[in-house]
Amino acid sequence: MKNEVNQRISKIFSLALIVFIANLLIFAPDFFLKKQKKITRKVITTKIVSPIQASLPVTKEADKSIPEILAENRNELEEGIRYHKFLHGNTSKREIAITFDDGPHPKFTAELLRILKENNIKATFFLVGKMAEKYPDLVTLETSAGHSIGNHTYNHINLKEITKENVAYEIQKCEDSIAKITGRKTNLFRPPGGAYDNDVMSVVEGLKYSTVLWTANGGDWYSPGKKIIKEKVLTRTKNGGIILLCQVLLKHSKKKVINLSLSTN
Repeated sequence: MKNEVNQRISKIFSLALIVFIANLLIFAPDFFLKKQKKITRKVITTKIVSPIQASLPVTKEADKSIPEILAENRNELEEGIRYHKFLHGNTSKREIAITFDDGPHPKFTAELLRILKENNIKATFFLVGKMAEKYPDLVTLETSAGHSIGNHTYNHINLKEITKENVAYEIQKCEDSIAKITGRKTNLFRPPGGAYDNDVMSVVEGLKYSTVLWTANGGDWYSPGKKIIKEKVLTRTKNGGIILLCQVLLKHSKKKVINLSLSTN
């Protein structure tokens, strides 16, 4: 009984946080639409190798901060490098994009979908290929509800620490998994932890993906507590913002009643 109460209270936080965000700015379901046209895939020269053949290493988890993202972008611009990349949306419009990484999750995805539906919110789910293969019905629920799908690699690995061949494998394998379930290809990609370099991006660009980063990261995957999650998200939620949360948001919510105001005041 106590566990059931705790689970219900935990859900209150997630509902309140998502609705609070949604009420701050008008969410645009076509946030990334301009880049989502039918794509003719360009064949890249790197050979796609399976991780078994290539002895795929265990890599260090990446977690790029907002200042790091901005600094990296400035360096690219100074060097004349222009990647197909979203750092944010249209900052002149009162709209945001809510994105969820690392799913689908057997315990939490269905609940997130319920919350989003109740509040008429469309989100973008960046899927891990091996998770999509395990829970294809959840992927179908996401697409049938009108949400967008993005590629988040097959094994959720730090792409900077593997070869270009294995970067191609990770993206292609995830793409194949999503296409098998949904019948279509996504052209949105998010590198795990935001980690990329020129080698990674040469593969991403060669496969005709647009890379989606973020302007606000709740950091909910490492359980910092409700106050920190709320502060991280809301202090950086502005016009054209891209909010990053994980599909395990419900798991990391504090098991207490949380009284969040849904006004913007």
